[in-house]
Amino acid sequence: MHPSKTTATVVANVAAAALPLPLPRAATPLDARMVKTGFDVLTYRLNLGLRSLLSSGHLHRARAMFDQMPHKNIFSLNLILSAYSSSGDLPAAQHLFLSSPHRNATTWTIMMRAHAAAGRTSDALSLFRAMLGEGVIPDRVTVTTVLNLPGCTVPSLHPFAIKFGLDTHVFVCNTLLDAYCKHGLLAAARRVFLEMHDKDAVTYNAMMMGCSKEGLHTQALQLFAAMRRAGIPATHFTFSSILTVAAGMAHLLLGHQVHALVLRSTSVLNVFVNNSLLDFYSKCDCLDDMRRLFDEMPERDNVSYNVIIAAYAWNQCAATVLRLFREMQKLGFDRQVLPYATMLSVAGSLPDVHIGKQIHAQLVLLGLASEDLLGNALIDMYSKCGMLDAAKSNFSNRSEKSAISWTALITGYVQNGQHEEALQLFSDMRRAGLRPDRATFSSIIKASSSLAMIGLGRQLHSYLIRSGYKSSVFSGSVLVDMYAKCGCLDEALRTFDEMPERNSISWNAVISAYAHYGEAKNAIKMFEGMLHCGFNPDSVTFLSVLAACSHNGLADECMKYFHLMKHQYSISPWKEHYACVIDTLGRVGCFSQVQKMLVEMPFKADPIIWTSILHSCRIHGNQELARVAADKLFGMEPTDATPYVILSNIYARAGQWEDAACVKKIMRDRGVRKESGYSWVEIKQKIYSFASNDLTSPMIDEIKDELDRLYKEMDKQGYKPDITCALHMVDHELKLESLKYHSERLAIAFALMNTPAGTPIRIMKNLTACLDCHAVIKMISKIVNRDIIVRDSRRFHHFKDGVCSCGDYWERSMQVQMQMQQATTVLSSSSNRPWTLWCHPVPVVSSPSHAKNKKHGLRLRAGMAMASSELPDLSAIQRVVLDIEGTTTPISFVADVLFPYARDNVRRHLAATYGSSEETRADVALLRAQVEEDLAQGVDGAVAVPPDAEGEGEGAVVEALAANVESMIRADRKVTALKQLQGRIWRRGFDSGELRSEVYDDAADALRRWRAKAYIYSSGSREAQRLIFANTAAHGDLRDHLCGFFDTTIGAKREVSSYYEIWQTLGTDRPSQILFLTDVYQEAAAAKTAGLEVIISVRPGNAPLPDNHGFHTITSFAEISI
Repeated sequence: MHPSKTTATVVANVAAAALPLPLPRAATPLDARMVKTGFDVLTYRLNLGLRSLLSSGHLHRARAMFDQMPHKNIFSLNLILSAYSSSGDLPAAQHLFLSSPHRNATTWTIMMRAHAAAGRTSDALSLFRAMLGEGVIPDRVTVTTVLNLPGCTVPSLHPFAIKFGLDTHVFVCNTLLDAYCKHGLLAAARRVFLEMHDKDAVTYNAMMMGCSKEGLHTQALQLFAAMRRAGIPATHFTFSSILTVAAGMAHLLLGHQVHALVLRSTSVLNVFVNNSLLDFYSKCDCLDDMRRLFDEMPERDNVSYNVIIAAYAWNQCAATVLRLFREMQKLGFDRQVLPYATMLSVAGSLPDVHIGKQIHAQLVLLGLASEDLLGNALIDMYSKCGMLDAAKSNFSNRSEKSAISWTALITGYVQNGQHEEALQLFSDMRRAGLRPDRATFSSIIKASSSLAMIGLGRQLHSYLIRSGYKSSVFSGSVLVDMYAKCGCLDEALRTFDEMPERNSISWNAVISAYAHYGEAKNAIKMFEGMLHCGFNPDSVTFLSVLAACSHNGLADECMKYFHLMKHQYSISPWKEHYACVIDTLGRVGCFSQVQKMLVEMPFKADPIIWTSILHSCRIHGNQELARVAADKLFGMEPTDATPYVILSNIYARAGQWEDAACVKKIMRDRGVRKESGYSWVEIKQKIYSFASNDLTSPMIDEIKDELDRLYKEMDKQGYKPDITCALHMVDHELKLESLKYHSERLAIAFALMNTPAGTPIRIMKNLTACLDCHAVIKMISKIVNRDIIVRDSRRFHHFKDGVCSCGDYWERSMQVQMQMQQATTVLSSSSNRPWTLWCHPVPVVSSPSHAKNKKHGLRLRAGMAMASSELPDLSAIQRVVLDIEGTTTPISFVADVLFPYARDNVRRHLAATYGSSEETRADVALLRAQVEEDLAQGVDGAVAVPPDAEGEGEGAVVEALAANVESMIRADRKVTALKQLQGRIWRRGFDSGELRSEVYDDAADALRRWRAKAYIYSSGSREAQRLIFANTAAHGDLRDHLCGFFDTTIGAKREVSSYYEIWQTLGTDRPSQILFLTDVYQEAAAAKTAGLEVIISVRPGNAPLPDNHGFHTITSFAEISI
């Protein structure tokens, strides 16, 4: 069979077969015009045929038709290339591309996408460079395609967009902005955003997510507000972004408001948005709300299950996780979308290597074990289970090791305390040519911090800058933490001060730094500063504050912040929080409260808590509780030497040498070894370690000479060795000799000999320093005129000019222990033992009966307020701020008397004063401005007000103004223009006697009775507020009992910033010294977030409160004494 000759007729017939309608036989006038202008009609029609074949999935027939076409154009080529790319046939696409003489920007872009889809990113970038080399100008699709390629550096591509005039196109700008945000280059993203003339929802969504990713939640909220003011409709991505912000802020109220907005915007309510809501509730630990939403979702996908499984995994609900995972399997979800990574994370967090191996086996059967995400999850799981050999094996077996793979292994070594090995892996990773990401830096800096290698830390700081993280919130936060842990508090604070932007992690890092240096006042000051800047504290924040209180023996402050965390911020304490509180109470001798807290804790005490109790028993010689704590620890951690050593020391300090020897014998019989005490110092990026009384170290003779020189100087200043720190039954001389060469003293002497005069000395120690060493180092710091920073197993001690940063609290605690030893050698078991310090009871806020429930529910219902059984301690209150409507006056008085009076008399007031009163002219100007804004935003009921110049007379202007005012009153608008005019109208009513205000009897009595200064904060104008309290029907003029008035000029009543401004105005030391009384839940929540003490007034006719709202409530002011 001979091949037929290709003719136009043959091709036309092929095309006709592909087209839904036959090709017309006769030329049309339009065809004639096309031919006349040079347009190839046949090629155009054949291209339509190609498109039809390809859309029907007939790629081979389309290629045959393409090969037979007498004339092909770029469009024909691009159609076939795009089809090959979509089908994954890269070799065929590549062959056709190379054989084509003519290619445009679209052609190149199609090939770039084909290579990127095949995972050949470097080839895609090479194509872009080749395209530019051939002089082809990229279009907007090309630029956005390259920007989305992994490994593309946005700053290098941005100039191309500017060069080719594409930087003004919204599509390109959005891609640039998104790329900058994803790379953490928020400053560059902000510049792009500000320079954009046209913005759409994608623009705002990308910028919001960028801010949220960097922890800049307030800026993200401002962007959301700007988007709404610009009239840009929110998309499902918008709601997802703002819910991410709410979760990052742990802002339940904001999340509930967004949820309500989603319910009203039915067009965006889909499984994607519901999944975002699930994620929000899960990250706020609202598991009940999350589960309720999940059960009510009309449609669920694999993401829905992944979110809820991850949430239960995070909250260590292993049984629920396994049940949901099996449910997913039964529902027939594609195995490849099952949350294997989450399940591996659960196995690691338990840790349960048996579950992890089962998941590993499934992955091997499915051929998924080599996937990047799951392979890295396997490395992480085995690391968390302490099986570093298995983790290393999985890492080594990977054919391609990404930066994430390296990071997973490095993190595993750091988590298992193998910091030097982690540093070696980091060096190997760099030699492999891989760029560290944030997680890598976080882990490796943690390793550097743990080894206290400040030289390495500074090198990593420089490397961070070179890697493009110079000004990011992330880099600032990790560096603050690193410098603090390496004993460089000044550098940590300087890094914090130089950060252009901060988030809650940054604040947590600096609060933690102060806490570990024993500077409790500065830690608390930073905590207050964090609140003032609008950041909500989280569990980590309070853990640092409680640790600061613990290190300084501030029992009252510790209990205050513990209850603040639970009751004001609704944060459930971790075991670590209880450990800090118990440690603080124990160290000041409040053992009855320690025992009470052990009973009240929602979980069993762990080794950290029992060890803390044991340390406190050592200080106060409490042998009875010490034996209980030690027995608990013997069962929990049988190989840990700590309880044996402490209990032995307690007996030794009391002179009970036989009991001490008995404990040591039990320790030896059980094969438990005491950890040797050693200290180390870094000099010229090399670590030098010293063990206590180890006289085999290099340069030991020189070190002993240096110490002898120092001891002579100390003797001149009255130094007397405290031999009670040598807990051995030996003679006096041997005790003195054992004290002389404790490890930290050897390290200090060595550092003095090998570092320049005047430079700080930083010593790290694996155990706590003894009382005599603490005293010795204070004296050395004064003699040598050097700062000496010692980090022991608990905290930092910064010695300078003979003074320690702990304020000698730690030393005083040890002295208490010495006094206990001197007071008695046989400890009584009586509960009234003389050595137990009497401790002032700390006021405890009673928990409401519903405390186990979440503070906020998904639904609101009418009913009684769920009040706490006892009001908080109000003894510190100095100022009271009162709402009016529903709090001091009946809600009916405002709604049924004042509002109708203003509405009914607005025309009369304006007609009587318009044109004759400067006051009214100012009111009208304010109203006009408000109406113009309402008209621009499309507010319902807004009516244009004619200008006076148009000659329409005062009547038309008054009528239009009155119509707007009536509309605002109906909508209960909280705008200054309305409130100011209402105040003028009410003044006329009060002056004429037509109005008299109603104030609750208990409110009037309280204003006369309270010692604290009282203020009013209402959405009504200040003039209206004064009129109400000056003209009460039953109590006369109450203004003498009020010290001031606030209205919405200071800010809206539901905004946190408003209450911060009130606190600044009232000038108390702390916002918690201000009590705010209101009937509105949203106002209460805002004031609480700002740090004010809040009580909700429950009066007849008030709106219902949310279930489990978490606030104290009253029904009468008589319940409050201040």
